Amino acid sequence: MNRIVYTIILAVLFLSIVAPVTVLAGATGNLQLQVTPSKGSPGDVITVTGVAPLGYSVNVSFVSFTGAAPAPGNYTVITSQIVPVGQGGRFQTVMVVPTVPYGGNYAVYAYVPGFEANTYDYVIFTIVPKLILNVTTVISGTTAYPPYTFTGSIVNITGVGFTANASVTLYINETGTPVGTATTNVNGVFTFIWTVMNVPRGTYTIVGTDGVATASTTISVIPALWFYDENNQVWTRLLTVSGPWVRDLEENIKALQVVGTGFDANVGLSSIVFSNTFYNYTVSLPFTLPYATGTDQYGTFYALVSIGHLPGGTYTVVVTESTNASFTFNGVVTFNAYIEAYDYGKYRALYGTAYNVNAATNPTLKVTTPGAQVIVFGWAFAPGTITTAAGTVNVPAHIFIDVDLPQNTLAIATVVNGTQIDSYNFLPDANGFNVVIVLIPSQIVRGGHEIGETQNITAPVQLRFSARTNIAIGPAAYFTPPAGTVGPYTSIVGTEPTTGIGVVSGSFAGPYYCLATGMTVCGINVTAGTDIVQLWKTGLGTNVTVTGVGFDPNQPVLIFIEGVPPVDLRVLYTSYFAKYGSALASFLPDGILVAYTTTDATGSFSTWFLFPTLPGAQYKIWVFVGRVSGGYDQVLAVYLKNPAVQTFTVQPGFYLNPAVAVGPYVAEVIATGLPYGTAGSVSGVAIRTTVLDTVAGGKFRQDLNDGIMGVNLHVSNWRITPNGTLTDVLSPQVFPGLYIPVLEPGIYELRLIMPDGSLSQPAYVGIFNAIVNITNIRDGVVAIQAGVSKILVNLAQLNATLVSVQGDVATIKTDVGTIKTTVQNLQPVVVSINGTVADIKTAVGTIQGVVLSLNGTVATISTTVGVIRATVDSLSSVVSGLQSTVNTLSTSVGSLSNSLASLSSKVDSYYSNLTSAINAVSSKVDSSTSTLSNAISSAQSALSNAISSAQSALSSKIDSAQSALSSQVSTVSTYVLITLILALIAAAAAIYEVIVLHRKLAG
Repeated sequence: MNRIVYTIILAVLFLSIVAPVTVLAGATGNLQLQVTPSKGSPGDVITVTGVAPLGYSVNVSFVSFTGAAPAPGNYTVITSQIVPVGQGGRFQTVMVVPTVPYGGNYAVYAYVPGFEANTYDYVIFTIVPKLILNVTTVISGTTAYPPYTFTGSIVNITGVGFTANASVTLYINETGTPVGTATTNVNGVFTFIWTVMNVPRGTYTIVGTDGVATASTTISVIPALWFYDENNQVWTRLLTVSGPWVRDLEENIKALQVVGTGFDANVGLSSIVFSNTFYNYTVSLPFTLPYATGTDQYGTFYALVSIGHLPGGTYTVVVTESTNASFTFNGVVTFNAYIEAYDYGKYRALYGTAYNVNAATNPTLKVTTPGAQVIVFGWAFAPGTITTAAGTVNVPAHIFIDVDLPQNTLAIATVVNGTQIDSYNFLPDANGFNVVIVLIPSQIVRGGHEIGETQNITAPVQLRFSARTNIAIGPAAYFTPPAGTVGPYTSIVGTEPTTGIGVVSGSFAGPYYCLATGMTVCGINVTAGTDIVQLWKTGLGTNVTVTGVGFDPNQPVLIFIEGVPPVDLRVLYTSYFAKYGSALASFLPDGILVAYTTTDATGSFSTWFLFPTLPGAQYKIWVFVGRVSGGYDQVLAVYLKNPAVQTFTVQPGFYLNPAVAVGPYVAEVIATGLPYGTAGSVSGVAIRTTVLDTVAGGKFRQDLNDGIMGVNLHVSNWRITPNGTLTDVLSPQVFPGLYIPVLEPGIYELRLIMPDGSLSQPAYVGIFNAIVNITNIRDGVVAIQAGVSKILVNLAQLNATLVSVQGDVATIKTDVGTIKTTVQNLQPVVVSINGTVADIKTAVGTIQGVVLSLNGTVATISTTVGVIRATVDSLSSVVSGLQSTVNTLSTSVGSLSNSLASLSSKVDSYYSNLTSAINAVSSKVDSSTSTLSNAISSAQSALSNAISSAQSALSSKIDSAQSALSSQVSTVSTYVLITLILALIAAAAAIYEVIVLHRKLAG
């Protein structure tokens, strides 16, 4: 018999003695193999049990196979282990399902090595796909408020048991929202990293499918709060508020920015509550929702929370929705204590005793003197009185200055908030806020010092609140303004008496024009229709004011300026440094002394200086104050309103001289503060213009153009000297000239174009061209009979235009030439004005006129020969009724023959060649029937200046026709004589009209 038979016989005999006979495994299935569970995912733990012969071990394997079932030689072992057979022939073990893909044939296979080859058993195992999350409760992020992005939880999604090398789609089942896609490896495994964004509160099913295998799992989204940290400029879920930001939040200068994510979708918010359980302090804070009335479709909101005064410490925030659902965020906001201190006298003069945010930007308030009062503001301390379970206790705060000084040297003068306890302790108010006025010790040394405030809580827990701030005892200097222009000249105005250093002074220069008669305010103002032009009071040169505090009393003060590279004052003012350089070395080797004074009994001073001529750049302002012990305190002055500004900036500026003229004209250009020129020059400065249109009611017509530069081509070659002034290309001693080719009255804005293309501040020029209207004569025909021909001249065809009046010479332009004449022969003189009656005496008689009205620029005068207006539209009506008034005219003007005789001799001596000129234009004169027009309007200033010296300054062409008329006077018809008389009368009346108009405007 073989070994097996013997073994069986022996076993049966043994067992028959001690127990009932049990059937032993010996064929397939006889191991009674059980697998629990028989399906699962890779990574799951399964339990394997069975029976086997005593004394043997069982090989348990996880296998893959082909065909209907695994059998010896027909399977592949993936993982295996040897399991000993225990008491009663039973064996048991646990296995981890190996990482295999979905869709294969898998089984748990067991056999007894060394017993029988066909002694084995198996259980078919089914692979189930599974999704594995590293976290199951998450918060959501959002991108709803650009540029801010709030990143939600990072979730690692691992998929096992999926099809090998397949694409898996992940999505939220409830909403169908895609999560992402991933690809499995050969084992059916993938990993996907999901950032949770824009998901409202709730529990969601995450599904993954590759089209064959599908798995799912759940995840919960809970609300989250995000706070903007101003100090670090980040969004955070745990916020600490410290420094000046405490002040800004508690004074409602700024609001706390809060974003909520993962709340319920599309609901309102009813409250945001801050609570501190230690103080038993709870407050519902006001808030606004700038972008919505509540949460959006993703459960997100943005709120601005007004904090107000809160005690210091850590706070829990509770947000309640309009649905009454509340969400608590424990210990997410902490407020640290903060204080500020200012000189009390200066502060009270500006703001009283309440806190004002402007104080923080005024550095002079941070400077005080020994023995002075200082006001201290404190925020976010503990309440002065706390009620806890142990009872009510007072928690005083303590003020100190410089920890190395005895505490009792700082006495409390007044406690504005809280109750005074002793010389340096006090109680903050119920919100942890305090205002305390303290007295600086008189023995304190000048310099920077710290003022501190502390508050200690010992029971029932240990808490300490502490804050510090700086206060200056001693020197500080300030200047204003931070920028300006400089004049074209710099001079040495004297020497400082102690050091003997020369004091440099700048200049102030510029035109002052106010052209409107009777108006005293100079400013840009153009009144349409009146030809009244005003200009700004223009000038270059800035006064810089320098003040100082905290110095020693009664000491000399020296103010220096120093250039910032590339500006080198030694190069620009070589003669100054050659003379005073050795004296400057002990102060500021590269500086220029611009002012000096002395401190008063309190160690303060105030002075000013005109900034010297320097190129456009930045300059430091230094203050040196002598000390009793010898030496000097050196302080760099800062701009009063912004302590970060420590330099004065010279700006480009220019003006034209004259700035008002009758155009076109040539103006002198004075420009300073231009870019710094190296050894030699910088060129390329040009000018552009903008019209300030008089017709448009004085408004800018935005048409910046290079029209002025276009007729001044030389401006592109103007030179900038090393000290930033503009000079002519030919000579540094000559100012540039600019041709202003403008006739139209109005204000014109001009700007310099810098070499880098930037524009300077504007300068303005005014064009003033208004001249009184000349009486128009139409239909007045003068027949001149010359020796060779007879020419009928219509005066309207001559197009006579009065061009100018200078002195007693009038220039009249006509189609046949320009006539310059004096009117001495007419000699019109206003003899008297009685009420509205004026007597005008001329060489041809006396005319009596009555001023009927003054309407705009038209004066109406009634004379003995009819009504005459300053701007006569036509003389045709006068001519038509002339025949009936000839006799009256004769008596009014005297003997015309005598007047003509004297005029005849004048004509004979001056204009002998008129006949040929008349022949040359006869064809034009004969063919023209147009009326006389072109009365000159508007130029009151130019004309009024001329009136005083040219009241008898009207002439006619009588000066011009002597030769022709002398031989033909006998042939002049009565009609011609009458026309000439009317012309003389009109001229005299026009003079009178101008005089009356000028007086009315002036008075």
